[in-house]
Amino acid sequence: MKRTILSSFLEKNSITPANCLPIVHSSESYILKKSIRDGCLKTAKCDVFKSDELLYFFVGRPAYKKEAVMEGEYWELPSCIIFDFEISTAKRVFPFDTGAFSAKRYPNYISIMSLDDFEINPSESEVQRAIGAFFNSSRDYYRLNPISPEKFESLHDIDATEEEVLALHRLIQDRSKRFDDRRFSLEIQFSESFNFREKKPIFAIFPEIYMTSDSFRSWIDLYGIELETYPYYPMRRDYYYSSIYEKIDKYYRDRGFYEIQS
Repeated sequence: MKRTILSSFLEKNSITPANCLPIVHSSESYILKKSIRDGCLKTAKCDVFKSDELLYFFVGRPAYKKEAVMEGEYWELPSCIIFDFEISTAKRVFPFDTGAFSAKRYPNYISIMSLDDFEINPSESEVQRAIGAFFNSSRDYYRLNPISPEKFESLHDIDATEEEVLALHRLIQDRSKRFDDRRFSLEIQFSESFNFREKKPIFAIFPEIYMTSDSFRSWIDLYGIELETYPYYPMRRDYYYSSIYEKIDKYYRDRGFYEIQS
């Protein structure tokens, strides 16, 4: 078991675990279409952990985003594919986008710290406790609605030398345009590819134009993936994320992934 500042904080405190949401891999539609055709999500060389080839997911959210302020062709639009939460073979878990942290795109109050001190153990119980420590529920985690600073410090025993914990909670609350929801999205890294016959996708979201393809529908049917789509409009690519988030939120509510129903 790793002993980092964040994992030690999670271990010593009495925390009500939150439900683990499924894990989500996001990319441009063209890239994910090829993965569904091939029945496999493949690892790739990592820019942060340079000696590794990794496959990245976020818990719950389609949080990986491309800078996309222009309109695009339908195959450039965002899509995602979702798997049941199973991370026993994961290599690393962090509470945020490690690429943004390593590139020092986060504020100085957290970027001066060591990335290693934010790593947590790749286990279901530790992820449940990480969500429960910073949020009231898994739905609050999905919507990035953290526990208030006053309640956070009253609930938890935080030593003055555990600045990383306070910095992370402060980062979650930063609603400026500088950062998106990856500022607290649990990032899961795998060092092996996902073969769909061994790890079955449960849900996917694509532009609806793909449903005109018999080939695409046959690939979806082959693996029994539940599919949602969204229409293609003449608008900036980044505007499609709200539709994707809404559809995933509804999927989680309808399938009982959240602790609460409201």
